[in-house]
Amino acid sequence: MSGHVGQEWYEQIVTRGRELVELQTRYQFELVDLALEIEPMQPHGGAHLDRGEALFGV
Repeated sequence: MSGHVGQEWYEQIVTRGRELVELQTRYQFELVDLALEIEPMQPHGGAHLDRGEALFGV
């Protein structure tokens, strides 16, 4: 027993939890990649627009 569940069920819960954390991590990286498609990283200090240039971003 571990807490209020048997060892087998505990191992299944832990395995599923690890799978979910892996998925969450993968999704976070994919979301960042998509965001960088819209708004690439700017040089240190932020964007410096030319006169009359519109800033579109997130």
